[in-house]
Amino acid sequence: MTIKRQEVLEKRSSYLNVNADAFKGNSNERNEYINFMLSNNYAFSDYQISLCIGLLLSDTSFDVNFNNKAARLKTQQKTGHNEWLVNVKKCLLEFTASDKGIGQTAESRNMIELDTLKCPYFFELLQYFHSKDSINSRNIGAKGIKPSIKPWINPVTVANWFCGDGGKADFTRNQGKGITFNTQGFKKEECQILCDALYENLGIEALVKKDSSSPKLYRIDTAGASYDRFIEIVGPYIDPCFKSKLPTPRLARSRWGYMTSELFEACVSSKLTTPGIVENWKP
Repeated sequence: MTIKRQEVLEKRSSYLNVNADAFKGNSNERNEYINFMLSNNYAFSDYQISLCIGLLLSDTSFDVNFNNKAARLKTQQKTGHNEWLVNVKKCLLEFTASDKGIGQTAESRNMIELDTLKCPYFFELLQYFHSKDSINSRNIGAKGIKPSIKPWINPVTVANWFCGDGGKADFTRNQGKGITFNTQGFKKEECQILCDALYENLGIEALVKKDSSSPKLYRIDTAGASYDRFIEIVGPYIDPCFKSKLPTPRLARSRWGYMTSELFEACVSSKLTTPGIVENWKP
């Protein structure tokens, strides 16, 4: 029988309340705790998988131990996005090593970072970004996009992808309603997989475009006509500190769409405080 998240969090607290650094390094306590989750068939929730995939579509990286088939996630953001990383940590709390706050990076006072426990749970996510052969050969290289990721392109995934690597596609005075994703690290055909999934799963039209910085790099731009739908279904899961990265709402009675200021404010971030969202949300 699978245990509930609250039981796992209580088990975690039983270690950290005694020793705040109980899970530091490869400690016995850390290994006992991870084995507790595994032996009780504890699994990622759909919300947690979607959140992690969204992070990995942006700048979050894997740190892999192939011998133990374990991995951790590491993400860095500007200090102004601390609120978002705090919320991310709450959603992944049972997979983090400490109750201490989000830390500054050693390289810069303007950057903060969050990393997770190194465990088999995150190793399973490699399959969406690396081929089976590269994983088996222990030579994964840079992240790519595998077709198996398509079912996981949902509102939570896209919202966190946007928070990590999205923004306005148009900064002119009248500001078009397209949204851009900085996918310059992915190949053209990999970007197309994501565009297809955005349309097939969410009804959001998107195109692969050459990046202005180099003809060999590509980004994804959503169509302005899909702005209203993007805000309506993805917006509820976008953290408030990224609201300014979204295109401005449409004017009242606009012939181009219905996402007015009032509706925009009602949609964006509206689902993040839903009780039990981590455990109960379904794509």
